[in-house]
Order: sequence, then structure tokens, then C-alpha cells
Amino acid sequence: MPDRSDRTPPRTLLTAADLAPQSVCHFTENPYLAAAIARTVDACLVGGRRFPHTVIAGPADAGKRALVAAIARDMCEPLFEVEMSTVTGLHDLHAVFRGCPDRGIVLISGLEPHHAVFGRAIAQAAHRQRLVVSSLPPELGLPDMSPPEMTPPARARGARRYADFTIIGTMRIPPDAADARVRWVERTYFTWRTRASESVRIGRALQRAGFTVAPEAVERISGAATECGIRTLAAATAVAEWMAANGTSELGPELSLVDLAPVLSPLARVPWPFDGVDHAPDHASRARRRAAKALQESE
Repeated sequence: MPDRSDRTPPRTLLTAADLAPQSVCHFTENPYLAAAIARTVDACLVGGRRFPHTVIAGPADAGKRALVAAIARDMCEPLFEVEMSTVTGLHDLHAVFRGCPDRGIVLISGLEPHHAVFGRAIAQAAHRQRLVVSSLPPELGLPDMSPPEMTPPARARGARRYADFTIIGTMRIPPDAADARVRWVERTYFTWRTRASESVRIGRALQRAGFTVAPEAVERISGAATECGIRTLAAATAVAEWMAANGTSELGPELSLVDLAPVLSPLARVPWPFDGVDHAPDHASRARRRAAKALQESE
């Protein structure tokens, strides 16, 4: 028997990187989407082209940013990230755009709430046109905090362009194709959060952290997370801390939701619905219960 006494103990500090797949082909949360994007990546590598300007739409915890990181790794290109909730003006976008090289990838997260303000500027950058402060409507009242290089002389302005990089935006709601502000988008993909995809992500994170969890246990954890609106990373971290506190690095298939109640119920956005049950109900069973209740009320 191998000596396990010198094994590295599992870690309880999980990060978003633990949820990310190694490559696009490893994005087993949505294999059909992974196959479509992998074909695009292969075509770009063969042709020596940048990845198309893209929007990836889907709910929270659907793996959108992890998928973009996998695209950058497969393309062997640097990834620059912009969180739109932290952007205060064009100078923030310009600072990222001007540092991105040819075929690099700029990830713009949380695009839809800010698209009305910055949509035209992003479209301008997608066409390699350098941003200038005057491109913002004056009625927005945003402060002029742009550096001097953003307002070059008129003769030099036309000659200064951004590199030919890729912009990938993430949104929770798919963009309207008729909106002129999204005409820069060349590809639109959709992903979603399901119990199956959540099982993949939570299982991947716990495995990378050094824990061994049976597939049945992962399914129960993911079922509770999706049913109760618990974020993926929060659920995985809570389970890891619970296992470490109990001095174990393995969970077997006998794990029940009754056991998980003290761990996950404090994170739930709804009252814990699994008291006395050992599995999370699926959507079909919930629909049948709603139909039966409606029938009883009608009688």
C-alpha cells in the first residue's frame, strides 16, 4: 500500500481559477458549445487570424468568463479583463485597449447594464478606432479624466489605431441583433446553468483542491446549489471547509442533503427546502407538484 502520510493536504481556499476548464475542449459543462468554439479556434489558428468579436450570454455561474479564459489559452494569446462595474470613463477602457496586442483578447464582463453608455465606444474600439473623450455624449456628465494621449492632434489622430485584437463581452441577456451598438459582434453564443453543468464545475473545483468526492455526492451538492441559488464557488468552498473541519478529504455516495443542510443552508437565497430528504427534486417533479396543487385548488 502506498504511504499517504506525506501527501499534500487539501486546501480550502478555492478561487475562480479552480472552476475554469484547462481548454475549450474541457468545457464539458456545455459540450455542444465547446465543440462549436473549438472549431472556430482551430480555424483561427490555421488561418493566422484573431478570434472573432463575440458575445457570450447566460445566467450567473454559467462559466462565461472561464470559457473566455480557455479560449485565450487555446489561442495562445494574452487575456485582458475589464469589469464594467468598475469603469468610470473612457480612460479606463482606453488604458486596456492600447495595451492589447494583435490577436490579443479583451474580456468585458457585465456588459449589458453599461452598454447604453459605452456601447458606441466599444464598437469603435472593435473597428480599431482610437477612443477620444468627445465620443461620449455631453449630457452624461462624466468627468474628463482622460490622459493627454487620448486627444492627439487632428493630423495624427487618423493614423493612430488600436491593434487588431478581439473583444469578447459577457451578458446575462442576449443582445438585440437590431441594436446598432452591437453590430461589432461577429459571433453570439449562449450557455446556461443546470444541475449537470454545476456538477462538472463543483467536481472540478473540489478535485483541484485535493478532495475526492463521489459523483453521487457532487450531484447532491450541485442540486442544492442550483435549487437554492447558491453561487458555485461559495458552495464548493463551503463543502471544502466542512470536509477539512471534519478531518476528511473524501466523501462517499452516502452523503445526503440532510448532512449538507448545516453547510449550504446559510448560503441559500430561499428557505432550505430539503429537510428530511436525501436528494434535490428535479424540474419535472416540481412541475408535477405545482400541477397537482393547482388541480386541488380548482376542485
